[in-house]
Amino acid sequence: MAAAALPALRPHGGPTFPYIDDEQLSTWAEKIHEQDRDTYVYFDNTMHGAAPLNALRLAHLLRERSHGYSVQI
Repeated sequence: MAAAALPALRPHGGPTFPYIDDEQLSTWAEKIHEQDRDTYVYFDNTMHGAAPLNALRLAHLLRERSHGYSVQI
């Protein structure tokens, strides 16, 4: 039996503004939540340290929607 691939998301920031805004992060959080399965997110917007900040913000948004599910970063 073949296992289904786990969903993955690899967001990138822009060249002049590496941070991903809350509107986009909220959209991704909602889509991840709707899938109701493990999803891997790898932020590739490392300029100015944006990746860890965006990861923490997405984790917060997912926790708001999770209702008891684990959110790990």
